[in-house]
Amino acid sequence: MHLARSHVSTPLRTVPRAGRIGVVLAVLFTAAIAGADEVGRRGDDDGGPRRSGIDDDRVGRRPLDGMGGAETSSEDKGSTKQINLLTQIRCGVADAPRFRNALLALQNPTESFYIETWGNKRIYYVMDPIYYFFRSNQNAYVTLFWIGPEGSVFVPFMNLPVEKHRNHKIDPSNIIVEPVGLERWRVIATPEPHSLPCDGDGGDFLAALRKIQAGGKWAAGRWDVTSKSSRSTRPRRFR
Repeated sequence: MHLARSHVSTPLRTVPRAGRIGVVLAVLFTAAIAGADEVGRRGDDDGGPRRSGIDDDRVGRRPLDGMGGAETSSEDKGSTKQINLLTQIRCGVADAPRFRNALLALQNPTESFYIETWGNKRIYYVMDPIYYFFRSNQNAYVTLFWIGPEGSVFVPFMNLPVEKHRNHKIDPSNIIVEPVGLERWRVIATPEPHSLPCDGDGGDFLAALRKIQAGGKWAAGRWDVTSKSSRSTRPRRFR
């Protein structure tokens, strides 16, 4: 599970229809800073696959671009563009097994359009910050679905514009909170903005997903991580 960092002392613990997923929605007023030096590569601190949504033998990628409703920073097409989200959405659903299973089954339908997805880590601990990374071969609008350990689905952001052939680092000011376990990210990218029924139930979300899939060109990405309560410490050899 993740929680949005906030300057507010008492966090909001609910999202409409998102059950146990805790979210505090914060507005960031700080200027964005290019994040190429933090995680400019498609890797992570704890090992694991470098990328998702395309074949592993792709090479020679350069970084991506562009966003509305967010502050961005970049110097050129060869740098990672960081996006600090200025507005947050309340969107998610708690009890929706069919929709959740449809998200987990997503596969990229074609190599002509892809969205690479990765995070700054493979293993997170409670209070760790979370950053999302994307790269596409086409200009696209990206929506992220976060499937928590308890099975609820939360949408941290949707229709985030990305420009082709550039890495994007997304900072929605999220941290890891309880409950912990397997955290699964699924991503949909489309050439045009798409809509989700944030006030709807699981059936409404599933219908919206099917509409995106049937409506034309789309791409899917994925990234799975593990969250833990605390860092394990090695026993001291000498006391």
